[in-house]
Amino acid sequence: MSTPRNRPNILYLFTDQQSASMMSCAGNRHVDTPAMDSLAQTGTRFTRAYCTNPVCVPSRTSMFSGRMPGHFGITANADGRAARVTDTDLRNSMGQLFARAGYEVVYAGKKHLPAAMQPDDMAFTTLTTDSREGLSAACVEFLRRDHDRPFLLAASFVNPHDICFMSLDAYAKATDGPLAYPDSKRPREVLREEARIPEGTSEAEFLAARCPPLPDNHGVTAHEPGYYTLGDRAARIRYVRERWTERDWRHYRYAYARLTERVDRQIGAVLAALRECGLEERTVVVFSSDHGEMNGSHKMVVKSTFYEEAST
Repeated sequence: MSTPRNRPNILYLFTDQQSASMMSCAGNRHVDTPAMDSLAQTGTRFTRAYCTNPVCVPSRTSMFSGRMPGHFGITANADGRAARVTDTDLRNSMGQLFARAGYEVVYAGKKHLPAAMQPDDMAFTTLTTDSREGLSAACVEFLRRDHDRPFLLAASFVNPHDICFMSLDAYAKATDGPLAYPDSKRPREVLREEARIPEGTSEAEFLAARCPPLPDNHGVTAHEPGYYTLGDRAARIRYVRERWTERDWRHYRYAYARLTERVDRQIGAVLAALRECGLEERTVVVFSSDHGEMNGSHKMVVKSTFYEEAST
């Protein structure tokens, strides 16, 4: 008979806005992700897995509830403030299910969940709200503790989401409009660090040898649904399609790859601690992202569409 003491630990690692193609184990030669690759090499990689909605809050709601976003009345991030979350939904959430099974349930990092479905509503104890280097450090410290029962540790990393600020800021500058999320200084700093051309490399050398090429499906698809480019919501898409040059797109793709490698290093630190603490054989590690990123396919940035790149 299974008892809490002999059940495996669960380490649930997930990133934000990382397309399934953005791993070297997926055949992408423009990104190097040894930590993620190690999980694929020793486990199972799902190649046909799709999110329920290619936007943060709807997708994460599904991840932690097992229900479609429509059940809660959520189709966009803003809907999370008034999401219809019942006591039954919370009892059947990931955290409460594992807590009833005798697990220590811990949440760390970025939340971006409905107002009525925060980690504490689901029985999680919050380890940290840092979603960057501080998150990996907190996870390492947690793993090194003595544990008298199995744990579920859900660790939510923010990157490669910082790529959003490249098109946001370019659009604001081009239209002489207000800067979106003006208080988001750290994401912009990180993006600048990762987008920088390597020292001693000329622009020509950078484009020739270091910058990913345009994707094969970079062109706009014939008979594309008009919804994708209608209204204020899609103004940024229209801007990059009309104004960005090949150079702009390739710089974007380079920065996105470097942000992905940055979060891979943070995940690698957590996995190293798991091994060092002798927990690897007793822990099931699950890795995913909440949704993908267009990354230049169909001349699009970010997410919010059910194209393959954004929904896998």
